[in-house]
Amino acid sequence: MSPSPIDDPFQAWTTLVRSAPTVGLVRVGNRTRLTAVVVALVLGGFGAQKFYLGRPLVGLLYPVFVWTGIPVVLGILEALGYLATSDHMST
Repeated sequence: MSPSPIDDPFQAWTTLVRSAPTVGLVRVGNRTRLTAVVVALVLGGFGAQKFYLGRPLVGLLYPVFVWTGIPVVLGILEALGYLATSDHMST
């Protein structure tokens, strides 16, 4: 027997967020591409964009290797990649 949305507040919240109306290409109540680009450009060397996009395990690797400079380059490349994708891409 699965719990009803009333019994499970997390499921009720995720249902509410997923059913949020859209305004143009930006989903209300969800992460936006523009914000991900800005976070990747400003804090990409520390993996902040990965935390923002809900991938904390990958994000933890960025601070470990920040001394090499590789995460900074990856952050810039990811920002460019986010610019090239649609707001409606599946995660």
